[in-house]
Formats: sequence, C-alpha cells, structure tokens
Amino acid sequence: MLTILVPTIGRIQKLTRGIDSWIRCIQSAKAVDKVTILIADNHSTDGTAAYAQSMALQHSFIRYERQLAFCPSAEDSIKAASQFCTTQYVWTFGDDDEVSENALTVVLEALQSHPRFLVVNMNCRDGDRSIPGFDVDSKIIQYPTGWPLFQNFGVTSGTTCVSSICVPLDFYKDPILKNLNTVSPIYSLSCALLVWSYNQPVTLVGNRLFDYFYNVPTEELGRITGLAQSNQQLPHYYWHLGLLNLLRSVSQHTGISLSELLLMREPISRGVGAPEPLGREYKPCIEFIALYVDKEMNASFVEIQNRRTSLHELIVNIQSAFSEWTGVDHSKSFQTIHRYLCQLEHALAALPSRSMAGTWARLRLRWGKPFSKLDELTKSWIKESNRT
Repeated sequence: MLTILVPTIGRIQKLTRGIDSWIRCIQSAKAVDKVTILIADNHSTDGTAAYAQSMALQHSFIRYERQLAFCPSAEDSIKAASQFCTTQYVWTFGDDDEVSENALTVVLEALQSHPRFLVVNMNCRDGDRSIPGFDVDSKIIQYPTGWPLFQNFGVTSGTTCVSSICVPLDFYKDPILKNLNTVSPIYSLSCALLVWSYNQPVTLVGNRLFDYFYNVPTEELGRITGLAQSNQQLPHYYWHLGLLNLLRSVSQHTGISLSELLLMREPISRGVGAPEPLGREYKPCIEFIALYVDKEMNASFVEIQNRRTSLHELIVNIQSAFSEWTGVDHSKSFQTIHRYLCQLEHALAALPSRSMAGTWARLRLRWGKPFSKLDELTKSWIKESNRT
C-alpha cells in the first residue's frame, strides 16, 4: 500500500539513524506486509550502497536502488526515484530525519479516506530546541480543497519538506511536475502539489510524527546558490525569479490569480544555528521574494558585472508581475521591492562599460535617483490603493 521513499547522497551516518527509526516504526505498527522502505542512492561514495544492501538482506521490507543518473537537486532525485515505486501511495522522507514509533498507525488510518495528498506535521529541531512544523491544534484536518492549505502555509517550507508529503504514485507520473521542474526545480514539488490538489480534498495530520532536523543554514544556502550558479543564474534566483516564474505557471494551470498566490503565508524560521530563541514568523509570499531580492544586493561588484543580463531579467519580470498586482493591503511590501529594484537598476546603470574601475561602495552612492518606469508604476499603484 505504501512506499517510504528515502532519497540519499553521502550521509550514511544520518541515514542509518533514520532507517533504524523506520524499522522500529514498522515493527511497532505490525506493518511489515503493508510498507516498503526504498533507499534511493544518488551515487554516494561513502559506503551507503553497502549499508543499504546489507539492510535489504536483513529486512524483507527494505529495498535498495541506485539512481540511473546523478540528480542535481532533491526534487530531481525524488522524481527520478519514483520510477522504482509500485505501491498506491509514496511517502517521501529525508535521509537525515527520524520518524516516531506511532507514525505509521496514524498515517495508514488517514490514508483510508483516499486524500488527494497527505501532509504530515513534524517537530522542527535545531539541536535540543524544537518548534512544530505546522501551528495547528487538531490531530486531523480535512480540507475540502488544497488551496486553503497553501494559503495558510505557503509553498516554501512545510509543504516543500519532503518528509511531510505522502501522495499517490500517480502524482509523480503527472506531466505538471516535469513541466514545473523545467521552470525552476527548487519549490517545483510544492507548486506541483498545489496544482494537483487546489480543487481536491487533502488531509493534514496535526500530530507531530517525525523529527525534521534543520540543515546548517550556510550549507543549505551554498547548495542552492551553487545549483543556481551552475545553471548560469543569479545566486538567489530560485528564491525570487525562479519562485515567481513557478507562481505564474501555477496561476495559468489553476486560474488562481498571481495576486492571490503572492499573498500566501510563508513561514520564515528564526534562530536556526544561532543563540536567539528558535521560532518563526509568517509573511506574505511577496515579502519572502522581497527578502531574497534584497540578498541579491549583497553580490560583489564582479558578480553584478558578469550577471548584468540576469539582473535586467529580474527587474523586468518582477516589474511585469506587479503590473498584475491588485493586493491593496501590502503597499509596504510593494514599495520595499520597488526600492530594491531601483537600487539594482542604478547599480547596473553605473557599471563601467570598458573597465572594472570603480568599487561597489561607489555604486551605492548612485542609487538615489529612482528608476522612472518603476517609479511611475508605484505612483499609479498607490493612487489606486488610496482610491480603493
């Protein structure tokens, strides 16, 4: 009935703890004949293959498969590994996460209602500290359609955590996942789930059934910015223009306006890897995008010089998105992004055409004059907001 799909690459010590937790869970639920653990190895070189093959010999419910080709992102790895699955449902699970002993009992019961997909709550852990993945009180929440779930929890956190997603195998065969992955791999899984379920019933299991361990922020940032740069994109591309392009595609497939999608509540974690208290705050998706447009400002002079075309693409695309914007309650978000884009535009305008002379500090002094097109758009938008 259910495959636990565990994509992995080069993290054998964490993988062994996660698999041990699953063995205890399956035995506790007496579900040996109902569940398969599939370890999908993305060309590890640290002994993962030997370990997984050994576990498969010891336990009839464990399988090992090696990816046919190296997968550059987690989304690519999950999509590729799904071809090895044969059960009705697939629960993806991170190789560094650990499941609770009662998880299967709860999830197998929830699957009896045949939801379009199932979201499982978690403990988000940073060392000895933890917070719930979803701030909910109920044990089971039945949503008549998936759209309210995404309105509440967005597409960049809980619904993109691989360990919280349990879907029918048919989801991975649907062309929408491949199409969105082509648009931008990061967040493509969550956005595809939104398209897949926006008008279909979904279930959120409020019980915290596994421990999700935060990645070291610098490692996570390095992995995704490295992927962007290998694809000749701006370092933070997947968090701003990539996400915006995905939302455009979601809008086209569902009929949900881009304005509504930009108002989804995105959880932003605080205190991970830092001494401050662990927590999160919710911001509209538009502010999440603004945050990473701002981070792009920290690029070095050389990066700005080399990526002039990509920065112009960022400006033009986000400007175009705002031409469709109708959310009157978030003028501050709009003006914040407008300011960032003005700064980027003037940084580009200030670049020397013949030499690398000048410094980033000197460019900052030239950001005073507003970019005319965006300035006109801001004035007309604020005027319309006031009238409303």
